[in-house]
Amino acid sequence: NVTSPLSMLVLGASLAMFPLKESITDWRSYVFSVVRLFVIPVVTFGFCRFLQVNDFYTTILTITNGMPVASLILMLGNQAGVDTRVIIRNIFVTTVLSTATVPIVVALLF
Repeated sequence: NVTSPLSMLVLGASLAMFPLKESITDWRSYVFSVVRLFVIPVVTFGFCRFLQVNDFYTTILTITNGMPVASLILMLGNQAGVDTRVIIRNIFVTTVLSTATVPIVVALLF
């Protein structure tokens, strides 16, 4: 029952030690975010429509694929001992941008 709160604590601690300016100024994070938050849901929606998937499942798949990067990736990166700066940047940027992109995707596709 404490897995989610603990992962949020680790994510928050990692974000607190990471320079915010570096996240905002990295153009690659924005390209990644556009693909992650807009292109992938649109492609998922198109495939579901092409394959005639039920509307309920199409909605679930499309919205789920339009969510920001999960903090589990940060946990795995920390466990493996890799440099997590890129992961932290992408989590931050996708989370901030998802406040706008998720409603846009839902409004445009449904």
